[in-house]
Parts: sequence; structure tokens; C-alpha cells
Amino acid sequence: MGAWGVGIFEDDQSLDWLAGEYSSAGAKAVRATLFETVRTGPEDYLEAPKGIEARAAAEVVAAANGAGDAALEERHLAILLEHADSVRSDKELKKLSIEAVQRLSGENSEIEELWDGDEEWKSAIAGLLERLKRMQ
Repeated sequence: MGAWGVGIFEDDQSLDWLAGEYSSAGAKAVRATLFETVRTGPEDYLEAPKGIEARAAAEVVAAANGAGDAALEERHLAILLEHADSVRSDKELKKLSIEAVQRLSGENSEIEELWDGDEEWKSAIAGLLERLKRMQ
């Protein structure tokens, strides 16, 4: 059975994305993941794996810009900051990350359906969105 939790380092999908795409492609992977989520219109269904990866990408953007989750352990923060310079230099990632988090937490989103009614999930996503908006 795979890992499944509210935190970014509590599910297999985000861990795989961080260790694979993000580790090898850095800011390019962040941009591609966020863009893919944003371009999935509200009338289209956003599958959970893509939503989970977009959340991980948004957490990378937040951490790279000094708005990482204060609850993250140092070893986890180091993973998010692996490509911080290139992520920080792509100024469009801030806007894309906000749009992606809004999309993955909105209608026609499988991840939102899976966490429906869970207060810890709502709080985690609201906190991420707040941290991203403060960066602008």
C-alpha cells in the first residue's frame, strides 16, 4: 500500500515527482507541471496524480522564494531547494503556482474530491495558497 497523507512528503506521487522529474529537470519540471494543471480547464477533470504533482511543484516555488512551510523538516526543505536558484529566477512560476493550487482545489478535481471535507487538507491547501500570494 502506498503512502497517503496531507503533507507534501506524505504521499508516493509527490515523492516520486520530486525524486524524478524535479530532481532531473528543476525549474523546467516545475513549469511543465504547473502549466499542465492550469491548462486543464474547469470543465475538464483533473486527475489526482496531476493535482498532487502540481501541489508539490507549488511547494517548490514557495520554498525557493522563502515561503516554505515552517513545519517542514530541514532534510525535506533541502529537497525542495535543490534547484532554488533556477526556480526563483523564473518569475512566471509564482503566478502559475497560485493558479495551479486554485485549480487543484476547485471543482472537477479528483484530489479535491478525495479529500472532500477533511479540515487538515483544507488548512494545508489554504496555507500554501496564502504563502504563495504573500510572495507577489
